[in-house]
Amino acid sequence: MCQGPVVPSSEPSCSCSEASKVARSVIVDVLRRVSSDKNAACACQVIADICCRVASEEQAIQTRELPFSRQKMKAEIVTKEEVDTCRLAEEHDPRDSNLAYFHGLSSFERINAGNFTEVKRLSSGLNGDIFLYKRKHGEEFSDVAVKKLRSTTLQPVGKYQPNERLVHTDLTYRFQNSEDARTEIGVLTYLSNQPDLSPYLLLMKGIFADNRFTWLLTEYCNGGELFDVALSGNLTEQKIKTYSWELVQAVEYLHRHRIGHRDLSLENVLLKDSHVKLMDFGAAVRSHDSVGTPLRFFSEVGKAFYRGPECYVPARKEVPVTPPSSSQPGDIVMTRVLSNYLCEVRLPDNSQPGENCSADVWGYEACPQDIFGLGICIFILAFQCPAWQEARLSNHFFKHYYNCEKDAILLLLELLGKQNSYSADMMQLISSLLHVTPAKRPTAKDCLGNTWFARMSSREDEQCFEGLVAPTYGGA
Repeated sequence: MCQGPVVPSSEPSCSCSEASKVARSVIVDVLRRVSSDKNAACACQVIADICCRVASEEQAIQTRELPFSRQKMKAEIVTKEEVDTCRLAEEHDPRDSNLAYFHGLSSFERINAGNFTEVKRLSSGLNGDIFLYKRKHGEEFSDVAVKKLRSTTLQPVGKYQPNERLVHTDLTYRFQNSEDARTEIGVLTYLSNQPDLSPYLLLMKGIFADNRFTWLLTEYCNGGELFDVALSGNLTEQKIKTYSWELVQAVEYLHRHRIGHRDLSLENVLLKDSHVKLMDFGAAVRSHDSVGTPLRFFSEVGKAFYRGPECYVPARKEVPVTPPSSSQPGDIVMTRVLSNYLCEVRLPDNSQPGENCSADVWGYEACPQDIFGLGICIFILAFQCPAWQEARLSNHFFKHYYNCEKDAILLLLELLGKQNSYSADMMQLISSLLHVTPAKRPTAKDCLGNTWFARMSSREDEQCFEGLVAPTYGGA
């Protein structure tokens, strides 16, 4: 907890490398502008820590990608602490995640209730209800959405376990909530202070507290949920393409900043002036470690419609498998285990193709799971129904999709009684996003270069940034 204002004389104190100078300058500028406010200074110190970690990790990746003969030369440029961090990260088991990575502030400036007038309740959430308020700025009023988080949701129930693998396998933590309000606050705080924030991510306006609630202020989106628009069935392919392109832009930005959303769904996409705004970061995670290795996760988070098959992870350390014919010892492969599970495992060092063995359960990566969720989002926009209830072999629709070697998406539509009137490019993209094997799905960046989005790629994002304003942490 911050005890008072942090007023920087030059730069925030953190062990950043040369590669982080740009991040530093941005942080310093923000700190200087708002350091007179206690809550703002505390918030910016958190942002500084995260930004410096990101910048340091970027240099670590650059070092690792060099040939070994040049890594030593490169290491002489960075600090000993950074080199040690790289070594520790290389030895780190990617299955051991840190769910508390984005946790930051724990206390906030008190709300000045006189500056807020409640208009109506917009919706109910797991951690608190969301309201539309009029916020007073001098003589002016503006609309803001306020998520009133119950103060109890910011405190862990019982012993908190940040390692999701242990949460998944140890019954001690069976009541730990996968929707973490502290993570949502941390991610929104970080994102809203990025100078190049994607216009398709929900912008945080401030955060305050009263005796019972923490007030999380965001921009108000006047178009409701994209899910409701999808159910109307009145979308042309061009409109679906526009929404999809904007959503991919949001996801690509998150992934570029090593953030996995893990709850991507049309219900978590709002519309503001006909443009998408991705929200709800309670299940978000750090997607990669300091040397760029994808971290692995184990819990079934988000909505079942949108989860990839790899998210249904057996609650055990090892499973019996038969290595695929093309596999090598130590490979991470997606395979069928324990009758109805499809999950990723790491083959032992002595494995042989076609010979039964025991393999380590390896969890799943956050970014490919987001890509699968994107595929389901586009599918629902097009056909007004999910592809299946859940992507498990026990599900009739998914089982047929999994067993079909060619044109699986067309077979699925036939089973669902749906007519396809969309372009081949659109259907090809959906098929690639919904690939059963996570490693064979495109990245968000790949998606932006897809043929279906060819004309969209010429749009100038800068136009969408007009109207974005810096978030306010104090002065309620």
